[in-house]
Amino acid sequence: MAQILEAYGDWLTPKKKTDVLQQLRRNVNKMNDLLDDILALGQKDLDRLQFNPELLDLPEFCHSLIEEVQSIFSKHHQPINFDYQPTATEFNLDRRLLNYVLLNLLTNACKYSPSHSTIDFKVELQAKELIFMVSDRGMGIPLEDLSQLFDLFYRASNAKNYQVRA
Repeated sequence: MAQILEAYGDWLTPKKKTDVLQQLRRNVNKMNDLLDDILALGQKDLDRLQFNPELLDLPEFCHSLIEEVQSIFSKHHQPINFDYQPTATEFNLDRRLLNYVLLNLLTNACKYSPSHSTIDFKVELQAKELIFMVSDRGMGIPLEDLSQLFDLFYRASNAKNYQVRA
């Protein structure tokens, strides 16, 4: 976003400049949130992770997350099909933790899938449990790597030489 302002700032309308600056501000805030998430992961390892549920409009939260991911991967035009099954819209959830998990799943789906392929994001309610599913058309995770799926900073064997794109 900063490069756009540097290169094309004189050609942008005041509204477009404002839009770019707002997007830049959101991205800076997201970077701060990511740093907070890294700290949270460290706290999890020390068994000090805080769970702070609040009433959350889940469809609105998910749509916002989808917009964010699509703005990151806009040049790859990866549509995200969103399927929201629950009849209720508000749940007591930890916004920060849910954002961390779903953002990670959706960005990985975009990173490791062919350009222009579709990502499916589905939310279901089964026996009073919310189920979040993200599926893509990417390379998948080899069976021998599944046991390390939740290890921090682990990359599957088939992704070690894969050039991640954003």
